[in-house]
Amino acid sequence: MFKKIIIAVDGSPVSYRALDYGIELAKRFDSLIELVAVVNTNNIPVSVGVSYMPLINDLEDQVKKHVKVAEQQIKNAELSYNVILEKGDPRGLIATDVPKHTGADTIVMGKTGRHAIKNFLIGSVTHHVIEKAQIAVLLVD
Repeated sequence: MFKKIIIAVDGSPVSYRALDYGIELAKRFDSLIELVAVVNTNNIPVSVGVSYMPLINDLEDQVKKHVKVAEQQIKNAELSYNVILEKGDPRGLIATDVPKHTGADTIVMGKTGRHAIKNFLIGSVTHHVIEKAQIAVLLVD
């Protein structure tokens, strides 16, 4: 266990705490980090004749900024890592697609994300991941 660790980042404070935790775990077990960030295009409406590419490009630029910050932290820790930047629904990508593609054995992620309402115990992406993932999921608050 802990040979390959997926760390999901979305720019939220809790995702950066998850990153810190994942880095410490990777140090302890000499793990490879699979840094995952998803441009969430799941909620963008599809309309005939309307281009949402500028919005998607803006979202992608934001996600890339978060990835750069996370990458620097991993580099500072002198750990091996890969970056996986995807577009689509983060729920399925983090829960099943990325683990299957990478052979990771653990997912480290925040309990809530960027758009979580404080009254919810866990975010919707997190809920989906803990329900569907076939590998260990470690939630960080």
